[in-house]
Amino acid sequence: MTSRSIPFVSIKRLLSMALAAGLLSALAWVSASTAQTQGSTPPGAVAIPRPPATNETVAATHPTEEDYQNWHRQLMKAPRPAGCFTATYPDVKWVSVPCKEPPHTLYPPSRGPNVSLEQVGNGPDFSAVAPSGHILEAEGSFDPATSVTSECDVPCPIDATGQIVCPANPSCTGNPSNSYSLQLNTKPFSTSACNASPNKNAAPPETCQGWEQFVYNSGGSGTIQYWLEHYGPAGTACPAPISAACQNGAQNGVQTDGWCPFSFTSTSDIYCVVNAPGSGASPPPVPASQLTSLHMEAAAAGFQGNASDSMVMTVTGNPQPFGASGKNYFPDLGSQLSEFEFNVFGAGNGSQAVFNSGAVVAVRSGMDYGGSAGPTCDLQSFTGESNNLTLNTVAPAAVAGALPALLFTEVNPAPSSGTASCVDATSVGDTHLYTYNGLAYDFQASGDFVLSEAGSDFVVQNRQVSGAPTWPNAAVNHGVATRMGKTSVAVCIAPTADDRAPAGLFIDGQATALAGGQTISAPGQVQVSRTGDLYTVTDASGNSLRAQVNAIPGGTRWINASVGLGRWPAAPHGLLSNANSDVNQIAARTGEVLTRPFAFSDLYGLYGESWRVQAGESLLAVCGERTESANPTAPFYAGDLPAALRQRGQAACTAAGVKPGPLLENCILDVAVIGGDAAATVFAGARDPVAVGRIGAAGGDHMGTGGGGARAGRWILPLLLLAALVWFVRRLV
Repeated sequence: MTSRSIPFVSIKRLLSMALAAGLLSALAWVSASTAQTQGSTPPGAVAIPRPPATNETVAATHPTEEDYQNWHRQLMKAPRPAGCFTATYPDVKWVSVPCKEPPHTLYPPSRGPNVSLEQVGNGPDFSAVAPSGHILEAEGSFDPATSVTSECDVPCPIDATGQIVCPANPSCTGNPSNSYSLQLNTKPFSTSACNASPNKNAAPPETCQGWEQFVYNSGGSGTIQYWLEHYGPAGTACPAPISAACQNGAQNGVQTDGWCPFSFTSTSDIYCVVNAPGSGASPPPVPASQLTSLHMEAAAAGFQGNASDSMVMTVTGNPQPFGASGKNYFPDLGSQLSEFEFNVFGAGNGSQAVFNSGAVVAVRSGMDYGGSAGPTCDLQSFTGESNNLTLNTVAPAAVAGALPALLFTEVNPAPSSGTASCVDATSVGDTHLYTYNGLAYDFQASGDFVLSEAGSDFVVQNRQVSGAPTWPNAAVNHGVATRMGKTSVAVCIAPTADDRAPAGLFIDGQATALAGGQTISAPGQVQVSRTGDLYTVTDASGNSLRAQVNAIPGGTRWINASVGLGRWPAAPHGLLSNANSDVNQIAARTGEVLTRPFAFSDLYGLYGESWRVQAGESLLAVCGERTESANPTAPFYAGDLPAALRQRGQAACTAAGVKPGPLLENCILDVAVIGGDAAATVFAGARDPVAVGRIGAAGGDHMGTGGGGARAGRWILPLLLLAALVWFVRRLV
């Protein structure tokens, strides 16, 4: 056999073809990886399919779940007749049906300042806020993570001060089972219906405002209830039309033929309430164990050209959704609505829905505001009803898409640690900071500093004490304080030589005794509670400060602090904030921006000194004499520890369940410096940072929540292969 050689030009052509193919393949691989990273659905989220662009009838032959969902989405956009209506798959058309009289049940607004950490509604709840524009349509449902076995309705009386007060330990014994309401409640808004109100120009919160509720009662009915909050002082007559049952100021519940007055006490403001004329026919009652089968939709007048506000209830397994129009008592709803809450509450009259131990409810609040960005978060509830669930300490997820939604969970019993917030940041150990946007960095200076400022009504400061002489380049918190409105609260570790004096609580400068399990109501709707050595301070806007006092027997005492914001996004400042909402940047009080990795002199000079609390401005003066203001002389990380201490710390942290990564490094340092395995507790189960800010080095990968760093690095290997291929071709040429 005769051998033949391949010409050199063929080799070049082949290599060029291989290079081009490799480049296209790598670019496609990188593009797919990026798309997966950017477009992936958050854990636990359920995608809601959107309808096709046309309004054609969906084929009825063997419909799939996707077919049904697409039909349902098309149907929600179809014109709605006045009165009550329904539809039957696959026709994309509403058909009028007779209405029925809605229940004469009141669903009163939240009275405030009854802020409770242990119940959802009549205090805390996660409300969804449109990032821009106004909401024309809102939807509420429950994701598959929901797990409920039983529920009952417990009455909550109104006390002499007008507060809705539920039993401390509600029992289902003797109370009706499977009696609850689903409510989609607007945030109170300005409306022309208040034009005749004596309180039209009153100062907040006594200003007259409109409030609209879309309510499904578990007995099988749905209605729209309208409220004029703070319409006028006691004795004020409601506007026309006035119900025949409520003439001469008679407070006779809620009617459909006109407004009725309502007040929490004989001397408090008059509220006015009226129901929409009819309740849409609905399927048989649905037990609480089947919450995931329920879907509520509410729309303002003008949505898809409809002449009136309306609501629709859908039950999985029942092919017919049922709807009812309102009476447009608030014709300006569509131009005013930018925020709402959706949840499961008591059956009415301020009652509480009591769920079984172990219950989990996963709430999805979706909206159509004309954009695709995910909703923002507001820790507010607007209804007087409640449930016995506690909001999960994991901040809500904002899901972007065709139907943007806010996702969150609530549980019974309450989580063992943490306080619900739209976003939180922490200062723990010696001293590790985790910003609202997810940057982890160490700040080992000593003195009083501004941890966070979110406007003039919420400020948090901390006092860091040096670990000298043993650990001169480390520091721990010995005090943390907040000012909420005009009320100040401080938690202090007394500055004694052995650091073992008990913690002190000060409210408005006065030493205050607070036993474990107790709560104190302070001026300005501020609440201070204690559980063991954990102190929690909250305000009516959902802002919070948690101060966990820790101690090593016979050794170090220190405070781990967590700061929560009741609204996010926001623009806070201080050590716990990022600049320009960029996780890689922090900013001095004077505006200079530092980008990671940080220069040591900039972090502790320009940046750190700008956030020192000046004399006379400290909220921590009640904690005793100010600690010495000083900066470390060098960076101090776990790698700087003696080998034996590092190995001991790693063993303790691994045993506590801390996973490899920046959290493990911080944990190892804390176990060594603080001097006990208890220092590892705060890192077990903590969220991974999004990015790590180190000094004088490349600060680690931009990690991304839930392993995003691995995804961000997927492009490195293909580009290295391409570079090698290009080098090889050039050598041949």
